Amino acid sequence: MFKMRYVIISMALFALGCSTSHFISADETMKTPKLIEKPLFIYPHTAQKNNLSGKVHLIIKIDKSGKVDSIMVEKSSGHNILDRSAIAFVKQFRYKPAELNGQPIHFYLKQSVDYLLEENSDPTNGYIKQIKKLRKKIEKASPERQLELQKELLAVYKDYINANLDFIIFNQNITDLINQNAYDRWSESIEDWPLHFLVFDDFQKSYPGSPLNTDARNL
Repeated sequence: MFKMRYVIISMALFALGCSTSHFISADETMKTPKLIEKPLFIYPHTAQKNNLSGKVHLIIKIDKSGKVDSIMVEKSSGHNILDRSAIAFVKQFRYKPAELNGQPIHFYLKQSVDYLLEENSDPTNGYIKQIKKLRKKIEKASPERQLELQKELLAVYKDYINANLDFIIFNQNITDLINQNAYDRWSESIEDWPLHFLVFDDFQKSYPGSPLNTDARNL
């Protein structure tokens, strides 16, 4: 869903430290930023409903702590809703900051976010079958095997959420993935926002003693 590339200016990496620009000389060492955390990608439902697609080109500034300090739209997708969504998405990225001679520095990157609509791309049924199969295996497995399967289940949940582009379809199928009590706690919000977090909330309730609950809660 997103592509990243470094900014190259005159064949040199271009960094910004404080208020001064700096071009890297031959006797200096540079470590570029490394992406370590990004949110789940969500395609705005209103944009899907209206068949809006496009690519947003951004220039982002990463500060010395690895947070995205500022974002500039270099080239719009042509749709404000997609531009705003891309900015909100990238704003949550976290990096291991760039370093110059072992010291963290500010750094600019170019970032593009693609919003593409494809027919017959809904993976819901396949994921539901896979998730149900895993949950049944967990019920019958030994404690050691359960932990391994739980890790696999969390990974499938994340893949499904990243692959599923329509939150209305996701919400309509959520009862096939979680127990009724978990659904009832959030049912009043079902038409207002994607209930992606519900699978991780249900994971904690289904496996209360799992050492993976901290990961599930963070997700």
